[in-house]
Amino acid sequence: MNRNCIIVAAISATALLQTPQAIAQGLSSEVEGVIGLGVGSAPTFAGSDETETEVLPIIDLEWRRFFLNSELGVGGYVLRRDDDIAEYGVALSLGYDFESREQDDDARLSGLDDVEGTATLNAIFEYGLGPADLEFVISRGIGGDGHGGTTATLSAGFDTMLGERLQVGVAPFVRWADGDYTDAFYGVSASEAGRSSFSRYDASSGIERYGLELSGYYRLTERVGIAAEVEWGRLSGDAADSPLVFDDTQIEVGIGLLYNF
Repeated sequence: MNRNCIIVAAISATALLQTPQAIAQGLSSEVEGVIGLGVGSAPTFAGSDETETEVLPIIDLEWRRFFLNSELGVGGYVLRRDDDIAEYGVALSLGYDFESREQDDDARLSGLDDVEGTATLNAIFEYGLGPADLEFVISRGIGGDGHGGTTATLSAGFDTMLGERLQVGVAPFVRWADGDYTDAFYGVSASEAGRSSFSRYDASSGIERYGLELSGYYRLTERVGIAAEVEWGRLSGDAADSPLVFDDTQIEVGIGLLYNF
């Protein structure tokens, strides 16, 4: 299973954060956000050289200090400020990481243990710094047959208007992962080596990937618009060197039709 749910979540966040109409609505209503339908295409699993396309619902809602969206799940802000003096926020959420890898994804994975999606506990830190919006997300997998690891992702978003209807953005990012995460997706245990065509491989903690996101939102009407995103990512360190990685360049794209309220 790929990361398409994350892609459409990024699309909805693009519209929610960048649309002037959505911002204006947020000033006059307790509930703000976007709902819609998106199509996302991403590598079948981390390191795959094949892609998978899915149609998925898009949800990104906020009510007072609480939020619900496809990427971070259900959560709330424990600290938030947005005025002429400073812009920052700290939030906690319970979400779900759809990143997984199964033998059925690729015949070359025969003999490897499946890595299922997993529930996550997330801590989100946001800070507005001049033209950039900084975000730092720490995510911990909990329970089930998922990776059970921790990732920390730092990104910086830069946005600008091109005319009255189109807004575009760029966001470089880097993600660190602990040994549990990298070993689940990129490691080969002794027992797996005995059942598969791969030699044993230990993947340790470090920078798992870095990349760049390009996004855009075009407002068709006051409430309806089209959002799109392209993400270029490059696996790094032990992840890139893993025998389970068939392509260390990971391209993800998505587009969605959204309704703002």
